[in-house]
Amino acid sequence: MRLVDRVALVTGTGSGIGEATALGFAAAGATVVCTDRNGDTAEHTTSAIQERGGQAFPVTADVSVPAQCSD
Repeated sequence: MRLVDRVALVTGTGSGIGEATALGFAAAGATVVCTDRNGDTAEHTTSAIQERGGQAFPVTADVSVPAQCSD
């Protein structure tokens, strides 16, 4: 799967399946928006992607709270 010139928004990137998904999408060439309720863990996954040459941006948000998902 090649995801060059694509953006992937992945939730729960702080650990487990979300983190693995973010790393996999980045390895396939996507720019990844690493979203997690914990800003430190979102930043950790973002850094891991960037250290491997990928593009990623951290976002601290709880996607179950609509106000945190707008604008």
